[in-house]
Amino acid sequence: MDMGPAHWDSQKSDKNMLLAGWCGRPRKIPGLLDEQVQMAMDRCDVDLQQVNFKQTRQSSSGDGQEGDEISAHALLSRIIYRTFGASVFDDSSFLRTTFLGQLLLALVPVVTRASYGYRPFGESWQAELITSCMFVMVCVGGQFSYMLLLVSAFDFRRRLDASAMLTKLTTLPGCTEEEFFENVGRTSRGGIVDLGEREETAEESGLDKMMVGDTLYREYLQFADGGDDDEGSGGKKPVSSRLLGGNCDMLHNERIYFDLRDPDNAFAWMLTRRVLRKVGEKYFERCQIFTAFYLAFTFASAALLNSLYWTSQAHFISGATFVIAQGFWLLVGFCYASYVAAKLQDLAGKDRLMLRRETFLIDKEIIDVDNEIREINQRCSKTYKGQADALEEKELRAYIDLLKNSKNFLVSGEKLVDIEECDLEPVEVLGMRADIAIISSILGLFATVLLFAYEGYNNSSHAYENGWFVLKEED
Repeated sequence: MDMGPAHWDSQKSDKNMLLAGWCGRPRKIPGLLDEQVQMAMDRCDVDLQQVNFKQTRQSSSGDGQEGDEISAHALLSRIIYRTFGASVFDDSSFLRTTFLGQLLLALVPVVTRASYGYRPFGESWQAELITSCMFVMVCVGGQFSYMLLLVSAFDFRRRLDASAMLTKLTTLPGCTEEEFFENVGRTSRGGIVDLGEREETAEESGLDKMMVGDTLYREYLQFADGGDDDEGSGGKKPVSSRLLGGNCDMLHNERIYFDLRDPDNAFAWMLTRRVLRKVGEKYFERCQIFTAFYLAFTFASAALLNSLYWTSQAHFISGATFVIAQGFWLLVGFCYASYVAAKLQDLAGKDRLMLRRETFLIDKEIIDVDNEIREINQRCSKTYKGQADALEEKELRAYIDLLKNSKNFLVSGEKLVDIEECDLEPVEVLGMRADIAIISSILGLFATVLLFAYEGYNNSSHAYENGWFVLKEED
């Protein structure tokens, strides 16, 4: 691709690739994550830079303190960079699983031949050459092809982590600052990134635009190191330093929390959640297609096994065992991807439950505040209502109006989540909404197909003799 058409290069090509770009090295391709966030906002017709969260810092003692406003765009960028910035190649469990699985799969026909007393890789040098090439192809080439299936599950898991973090930020006790600002894979060609360097230097080194503009993290580091006010700033602390509080000793005891009882937070949370679901949408749809594509290969293996037995085709048993093992291996990957997709879809139901709980608690709080107003009126009915009582009643009524507005937002948000994520645009597997029941149905169907192949083997006039499927000898 380096010598491709005009205005085209390998970097632009990698941006459109699932394994090479989006899941393989999302932070090493400049602008990839930032572009996906911007495209998601355009798709939702939302500008998160104009929407703010109001932070409530939760200390270890349980006390809440209102903090500064945070741009929803900055908050989402931090979540995206922390979760979607993870690379599948940094997860050693995926690499070990694919390599070990393909190695065992390649060993199946070799071990089967040896168990029948034949040479593992063939009787002649031609057979040994072909078997060795097939062994290497299954181990190496099959590993990369199978990774596309696990990459789908990896992308589903990243989306699950991002959505769970956004929900955690709005659920007591909130998210710890160390967890939210965790430095996951922040490395460049030169090692750990120095966020204090000039933006031009960072861009020239190939860093992602989102990393360069991550002022929340940069100022968090300054604050964590006990940095003082910026020189020349007139004694005014940076915005995010004021956001995190003014006491360095409390840094490790505070949590980031956004109270959904504030109408601004409820509105910002709903818009941010909508945009988050649209981030990397084209890759998300591709992952769903890959999941169904590999399931088709699973049943193709079962269909091939049926054709071998029902048509009584001559073959060596190692071929049949390889087909069965291949089908099971693909089925395991499909079930794992479907399981993560189902958990991602279940998150919509959990968020709806969380919103309903919040509205339930708001109703109770409205009743309590309303009772306080009645007590004030009853207390003042016998005497003259003083200025303090009138002021307190006014504040309580204003608080009730605030709670009612928050409740309206939460009720509308719960309906939007139900319509958009449960009815119109759910996470899909095989064109159906992702659900654990799909896994049970597929396992049952695959077992039925295998039993049908076994029935064909029993009804066949052929049988295995010394590993070969040949015509039975007449008694």
